[in-house]
Amino acid sequence: MKIGKYAFNSEEQGELAISKFENEYHCFARLGTLGGDKWHVDVCWQEGIQNHPHGWKSYSLNIDTEGVHSFAGLKYLEHKFDSSLPEEEPKEDTDANS
Repeated sequence: MKIGKYAFNSEEQGELAISKFENEYHCFARLGTLGGDKWHVDVCWQEGIQNHPHGWKSYSLNIDTEGVHSFAGLKYLEHKFDSSLPEEEPKEDTDANS
């Protein structure tokens, strides 16, 4: 299990990216703008995802704190992606940019 924090350019862009995973068991927390102009989403990616899905890394945030949201007590810092790794290879219909 991995946790990712993302900042999309708009709610529509974020919702489109999320919709590519509607039949999978990942957990999406829609946090909104958090007082800025980006639309924030935290994702708890279930087993099988080791790197950001294709198209998601460019929207990822790499923070050094737990942030304003957590998933049922899971620690972001213990479950975040290794930012030095490339994103996953494209899978049909899951690219955040398509």
